[in-house]
Amino acid sequence: LREHVARLLEGFDCQQCANCCRATRVPVSETEIEVIASLLKMTPWEAARMYTEKGEEAGEVFIRQPDGQCVFLDGG
Repeated sequence: LREHVARLLEGFDCQQCANCCRATRVPVSETEIEVIASLLKMTPWEAARMYTEKGEEAGEVFIRQPDGQCVFLDGG
């Protein structure tokens, strides 16, 4: 998963501080949910249920942020 995220963020000037993983709601597309599901060896439905949350606007989907940080953030 980390390798795929790294490819998605090519060109992004990451300082590896994890601030955006805490302060920014990260939108996720159906295609990205499918990739996450594949990497975690689960169905897209399971991945969406476990790792995403709906936004206020129709069609908005974000990576879940329990405790105010990205569900995929390790420590940081």
